[in-house]
Parts: sequence; C-alpha cells; structure tokens
Amino acid sequence: MTRFLNYILSENCLFLNIRMDFKATILTAIEREINVCKRLFTLLPAGSYDYKPFENTRSILELLQYLSWVAVSPIDFYVNGTLETQIEMYSKYSKDSGKVTPENFLQKMDEQWVKIQSLMEKVDIKMLEEKIVMVPWREEFPMGMAITETSIKWLTGYKMQLFLFMKMSSNPGLHTGDCWITTDIE
Repeated sequence: MTRFLNYILSENCLFLNIRMDFKATILTAIEREINVCKRLFTLLPAGSYDYKPFENTRSILELLQYLSWVAVSPIDFYVNGTLETQIEMYSKYSKDSGKVTPENFLQKMDEQWVKIQSLMEKVDIKMLEEKIVMVPWREEFPMGMAITETSIKWLTGYKMQLFLFMKMSSNPGLHTGDCWITTDIE
C-alpha cells in the first residue's frame, strides 16, 4: 500500500497528471463546482425558474441567486473581513444577488470565480494552514478548512438542491452524472 501511495504522490503518476498543493486543490474543487452549476443551468428550460417543491423553500431562481455568491462571500470575509464586518459583508452579497437573473447567471458565476481567484492570490499555504478564522456559525477553523466547510460544501450542497429541483420540475431525464461531471460550456 505504501508503494502505491508513493507512486500516486510522485511526479511520474499517470493517474494524476498534476500534483496539487492545498491551495490548488481548493481552487480546483471550487472551479469544478462552479462549472457544474453553469452546466446544470444550461439544461434548465425557460419558465422553470419559479419552481419550488413546496412553500418555505427557495425557488430555482432563488437557488441560482444564492449560488452566484455562496462561494466567494466566505473567502472574501476570511481574507478581508473582521468579526465586526462579517454581517455587513454577507448582507451586501445577499442584497446584490437579487440582481441575478436567468439572463446574467452565467456571467455572475464567472465573476464569482474571477473574484475568488483574485482573493486567493493574497493567500499562501501557510495562511490556509495556520490563519484561524471564524465561520458564520461562530466556530473557529484554519482558513483552508473553513473554505472547505463553507465555500466548497455550500456550492456542492446547493448545486445538488438545484439538480434535484430540476429533476422534479422540468427535466426528469437528468442523470446522476449530470450533477457531478464538469462539462465545458461554449
């Protein structure tokens, strides 16, 4: 087993064509989730944006709006915020998401990705491993784990909710792979 693990982590591994550090792993995971969200959006028929399976849940449009900022807002806070500015920062993102429409969703997802990359340029491996940040539910984590617990998990969770709402409402032909496979969008 050790020999296998050493091979997987080696420069010669054909299974992994690149070796990634923690920062690259985080960025790759976020980019993949954003791309799958964008792909799912392209499978939404017009007229399905108001669907919600029952009251007290988000509609498909509200999910799209939330997905447009859910990954960048915690990273922005961890890099630039303080406990005193946390609510204000999240409130601004939430308010701005009301401007997200089906017509500009793909653009807003691209803008989110560009901002994440810009924020992460200010972050090094040491910060990811050692800088302690406060997540929204007031628990402290090293920044890298906090990004995993918020940005990545939230993107993944709400992407899955979008997939399920789409499957229930307008596209029963979706397959499980549609929720996980990254497809280039032209």
